[in-house]
Amino acid sequence: MYRSRPTRTAESCAGPWLPEPLDPDATPEAVAERHDAVERAVRLLMQTLTPTQRAAYVLREGFRYPYDRIAGLLGIGVANARQQVSRAQGRLTTNRGRQPVDAVAHRRLVQAFLAAAQSGDLAPLETVLSPCR
Repeated sequence: MYRSRPTRTAESCAGPWLPEPLDPDATPEAVAERHDAVERAVRLLMQTLTPTQRAAYVLREGFRYPYDRIAGLLGIGVANARQQVSRAQGRLTTNRGRQPVDAVAHRRLVQAFLAAAQSGDLAPLETVLSPCR
């Protein structure tokens, strides 16, 4: 059985599109480069994926959420949560379906993602990603 909230160690699980965990001794230039990489990755996710695919993909690939937890947050079935992650992976691989990105929504997701990766507190990220909240 899983905990109702992921542990802080979940922040170290980086998917192929995520930067490495933050280094407290990083130079300002390295921090700026990492922030830019996250901004570009989030923009790509927002351009390419539906909100449900984006949420499922980020939570699963970025933070290793179990599918049943993703399903509960998104108000979908577990099989559908798996399908959303699979579809997201497919769309990102083919790089199709680009759509405009709202600047405010982009900034909010970048900030929530970076805060979750740094602090391990994923509740604000869940709120930003979840269409049900």
